Amino acid sequence: YMDNQSNPSDIFGRAARIGPVAGAYFTVLFLCAAYSGMHPLLSILTLVLFLSVPWLLYRRLSATAAAVAKVRTVTLWTEGIYSFLFGGLIMALLVYVWLRFVDPGYMRNQLELAAQLMRDYPQSASPDLRHTVEAVLEQGSLPGAIQMAMSLFWTVTFTGAVLSLPVAFIIAKIKSSR
Repeated sequence: YMDNQSNPSDIFGRAARIGPVAGAYFTVLFLCAAYSGMHPLLSILTLVLFLSVPWLLYRRLSATAAAVAKVRTVTLWTEGIYSFLFGGLIMALLVYVWLRFVDPGYMRNQLELAAQLMRDYPQSASPDLRHTVEAVLEQGSLPGAIQMAMSLFWTVTFTGAVLSLPVAFIIAKIKSSR
């Protein structure tokens, strides 16, 4: 393992090894966020998990920087991007399975809840939004499990690419100043 860890060209290997852990983490984060409306304490856990992502990324990329003789920002950034990409793929698969087989009514239930809240509190949303939500429910044009999974996959991947750049830059600067 250490031979692969210290090999700067094994970016994909390191990212692929972190992928299953990241995928499970992102899936738990999704589930906590998705069900925090029913279990309010999950919103606190969601916030903690969400705010821990930069710190966990920093630790992961710092371990890579410590294991290689010369570290470059672009190498760390690439590893961060691929870590989120591989983690996002696993999360997308797990979210798809969850929304397709475990809780297939999740999207409908959430939109029905939103519609009810907009009816009870009309000032909370514009009339256009209320009309759109009602129309989606009436027409049954809800996003499916695959659309939700892919949307979350791209969100995780894009967020990881954006987040990895400053983290990689900071780690490379710290290492070069030593």
